[in-house]
Amino acid sequence: MDGVLADIARAWAVAPENEPALAEDAYEMLDRATAARRAHGSGGPVWAAARLAEGLARFLVARQMAEWNNRSYALQAAEASIDALRDAAASLPDAFTPSRAAVSAFRERLLHEWHAAQSEPDLNRIANLTVAGLRDEGHR
Repeated sequence: MDGVLADIARAWAVAPENEPALAEDAYEMLDRATAARRAHGSGGPVWAAARLAEGLARFLVARQMAEWNNRSYALQAAEASIDALRDAAASLPDAFTPSRAAVSAFRERLLHEWHAAQSEPDLNRIANLTVAGLRDEGHR
């Protein structure tokens, strides 16, 4: 579980210029989060943290796939991120950092961008998103 918490802290605080390097670790982050979620069942604080880690990792994958112009996979990964972030925002413990409200706001911003991207001819909208931008209300 320590690895999952470290992944969350690293992903939540990543500077935009460091996101491409962090995206290279996204699949390892997913593996750790999935293992933690499966080991602890559903609904508890470990499960919620694992869902948050999954959501952040899937966002990084979506952005990377958008940069590579893989439309279907980018949109699917973004949708999976949105679902995982919804679960996390509903279940994180009160004292968790980031807070449920912060995760929910991040999710809502990503959801807005995902909806808009579906009607655009390219993936620039998703490719240009950053964790910091979504986290800090700047969108980009």
